[in-house]
Amino acid sequence: METRCIPCRSQHDYGAPSAPNYVENGELSATATRALDDVLRRVDDAIARGWRRTGDDSVYVGDPGVAYYLMRRGDVDAARELVGPPFRPRPAKAKDCSIMCGRTGVDLIAALCAPREDAFLQRAAAIVERTDVACSELLEADEWLYGRVGFLRALLELRREGRAVPGLDDAIRRVVAATLASGRRHGGDGLRYAWHGKEYVGAAHGYAGILYLLLKAGCRDPALRALAYVLRGLETRGGNWPSTLPDARAKLVHFCHGAPGVVFAMAEAFRVYGDEAFRDACLRGAETVWHYGLLMKGPGLCHGVAGNGYALLAAFRLSRDPMWLHRAVVFGTCIGDDGVCARQRTPDNPFSLFEGLAGSACFLRDLRESRFFGAGLPLYEVEVG
Repeated sequence: METRCIPCRSQHDYGAPSAPNYVENGELSATATRALDDVLRRVDDAIARGWRRTGDDSVYVGDPGVAYYLMRRGDVDAARELVGPPFRPRPAKAKDCSIMCGRTGVDLIAALCAPREDAFLQRAAAIVERTDVACSELLEADEWLYGRVGFLRALLELRREGRAVPGLDDAIRRVVAATLASGRRHGGDGLRYAWHGKEYVGAAHGYAGILYLLLKAGCRDPALRALAYVLRGLETRGGNWPSTLPDARAKLVHFCHGAPGVVFAMAEAFRVYGDEAFRDACLRGAETVWHYGLLMKGPGLCHGVAGNGYALLAAFRLSRDPMWLHRAVVFGTCIGDDGVCARQRTPDNPFSLFEGLAGSACFLRDLRESRFFGAGLPLYEVEVG
């Protein structure tokens, strides 16, 4: 497992005599809101002081990701300035389908902060029009970060907006069907997926992300149920999951690789199929997240404290156990802590959405505003509740 981490002290855990009182009657206490207010203020100030336009046009680590953060904090006008020039149609390429690193992600952010209905529909139409490419063999990846289910996630966000986007429902059905067909080409009767020649397990590139997003899209194919049981069966004795197969070693505890990302898939499998085995696996994975503590790779979503904090929130939504909310707040209050930061590595993109403080601010804001049942890990979780 990941050894570069800062374990959470037992005296900080829920119910410990010396632990802060972060939860009262299933809700945040005044102590928690004050602590989160302070951290969020410091994080917002750090972004305001340190961030400068990078010219990177990816949602993952570029300016559009910061636009998403600005939109979430209510600075919609500032967000619009970062999503690029007015829309210009162009022939779609496979790389354009990526929600994190392609035009689809940029168009999605632009649609969400569009000033008028026609501007929203123009950007939404640009995404839907890429469905032919997304369903073709030109797009070789099925995973979330670069591939087909990431494109599906963008379509699901448009659907969540509740506006009439021509062709949207058909696009969702086609992408689901194409993802299943791709899995069957590699897996025969079952579903099997690879990225760059390897079978990945986690949320960013592997089975966990594909399972989670197909379930969220309403797919109930029997082969998907079988995949859910396969994923559950890959859990190690330590409550973690390997990064790739056939290597069964589980070294990483990140949203992208390991237990944190699988937590979301197991929680959704329990909601859909009702098997307590999925619920138990979800909570064991969340326990691993807590005991491994704060990742030294930084505060971000992909492989940092905030992404793992969202996994703790997922455990709270599933179980309603206040222990998980308390633990999520502990993670939140450690973001930006001088002692923690001194031991963490500075990310390559320290203010970005998925590596840096912009993603951390989204997590903190969701905690602070008690949006446990309405928000989730940005552009990954769907309609949480």
